[in-house]
Amino acid sequence: MGLQPRLLRFNYKHFIQMKDLNELLIELSKYLEDNDAAILKSLQKGLNQDYTTATLANIGISNNELPVLYEWKNGIDINAEFIIGAMDFFSHGVFLSLENAIENRESLLESECITSEFLLPIFTNGGGDYILFNAVSNSQSTGQLLSYSPMVTLSLEPITIYDSLANFVETIIECYKKKAYVFNDGILEVDYELEKRIASILNPNAAYWQE
Repeated sequence: MGLQPRLLRFNYKHFIQMKDLNELLIELSKYLEDNDAAILKSLQKGLNQDYTTATLANIGISNNELPVLYEWKNGIDINAEFIIGAMDFFSHGVFLSLENAIENRESLLESECITSEFLLPIFTNGGGDYILFNAVSNSQSTGQLLSYSPMVTLSLEPITIYDSLANFVETIIECYKKKAYVFNDGILEVDYELEKRIASILNPNAAYWQE
């Protein structure tokens, strides 16, 4: 009798109560530190929330979650020496500093890759793909993360990839716990099939993982 494939079992009750974003970011830091992730050398010190709020207000964006994210870390140090894979803590790009995010937003608007001024690119793969934070006010889509990746999604329109910033960080942590993300000598390695299974559960409203 042949060996039966091991089924991955998820405890759905664990996901009913989503943790606070601050709490999740602290937990994420611990995983990165415990695994001696190479990206720790490149992540910049976080920004004061009032500074982030004022900077975003200057470009017409008002949101309570982005200042929390950028208080945790201000993206990567683009001047730091690195090797491929050393800038990643998940599979969809590197974390842009607030300044770089705003610069990339302007470029995307000018090229008409995005048409909404309320979309802020906070992650990029460096090849034209972005994860965008939806900062539009008073909408069911407020706070969602969208994927702009025409070659992958076969669409010029961004589609939802994470239901919220909290869901995004929770998904990363679960990928660490379930070994979809593993650090090998500090460099991230990804089990894409397992990542999709985890992400689709934690982000039921995200079209990206339902493809």
